[in-house]
Amino acid sequence: MQEPRTPTLRIPRRRAKGFSLVEVVLVLGIVAFALIPAIGVLAMAYRSSAEARTNMAKSMVLQSAVAVLQNTERARLQQALGGGGLEMGFGEAGRYLGTNASSSSDLFYRVTATRTPGAPATNIFREDVVLEIAYPPPAFNETNRMPVRLFGYGSRF
Repeated sequence: MQEPRTPTLRIPRRRAKGFSLVEVVLVLGIVAFALIPAIGVLAMAYRSSAEARTNMAKSMVLQSAVAVLQNTERARLQQALGGGGLEMGFGEAGRYLGTNASSSSDLFYRVTATRTPGAPATNIFREDVVLEIAYPPPAFNETNRMPVRLFGYGSRF
């Protein structure tokens, strides 16, 4: 005869839900390893974008400076270029502030127009003019030079 079984309390084993600490740390390491190059690319894109904005602003200011030169009376322009150059001031948004704007609080770009060394003084519409743009205030320590030929300038006279 068989002995009667004594009832035992069976606790069903559940399978553990979730991730272990090792798995979580491993995934975080992989994600960090993948994000480091992406952050580097974002920083490079930001620098490139800032440089493009600066170049665009300088280009617009220089175009405005050429327009100012082309609309300046011939005698005044010859006098200014012969006397060391014509200085023009522009605001941060590229707005023309005038030729005596060095004391203006809105001054952001300073453009100086000078005659190319060796250019004849009488043929202003054929000579090269060098535009020099300096920014940012107050030191104006970054300077770019751009030679410009004022084509068609003499056709107004």
